[in-house]
Amino acid sequence: MKAKIAALYSGLAEIKDLSDLIEVDSKTPITYGVIKGSYTERFFRSGNNPLCRRMWKVMNQEDTFVRSAQEGVAKVLSSNGTFVFFIESPFAEWHVRNHCDLRLLDFQIGPELKYCLILRHKSPLTKCLNDILRILKSKHFLKRLFKRWWPDRDCAKTPIPTRMLPTEYKLERPVDGATSPFWTFQTIYTITTIVIIYPFYLI
Repeated sequence: MKAKIAALYSGLAEIKDLSDLIEVDSKTPITYGVIKGSYTERFFRSGNNPLCRRMWKVMNQEDTFVRSAQEGVAKVLSSNGTFVFFIESPFAEWHVRNHCDLRLLDFQIGPELKYCLILRHKSPLTKCLNDILRILKSKHFLKRLFKRWWPDRDCAKTPIPTRMLPTEYKLERPVDGATSPFWTFQTIYTITTIVIIYPFYLI
């Protein structure tokens, strides 16, 4: 799966690109937020883009950091268009499909990200997992998984199932070697799923 940093917004203003956002900001001050300790925070903290540096300055001055994606989304929904939440695009897309009042801004910033599994150097599992992932990709299994959990839905008619709600843990990648129960579980679940379904794709 590939991703970029995306923005969630709930205002009425028509925003199509960064210049539109700057124009709205000049009329109605907008604050920006990210998950504290996330990849997105690190991107803004170390970025050289003038606009990103400006947003980072606002985040620090206003202390707009949140602890989870769920908290960030709730803040966007209650802000009346005065808060923009930056998060990795797959999570942004998931929340937009489950909240009618959320908008995913058309622009995406930052380098393209690729998710991967990290193993110990010279791990005997490396070749096996690489082979399995190639097979799953060639059979479009990963794309089907994405459609399963990121379905096209009419959010007004199809409320989000309780079992699919995000937890209090960060939904973005931890940085500087940090770990969280969410990512530990996700990694174990992914490997277990691959090992279980692999024999069926060899048939």
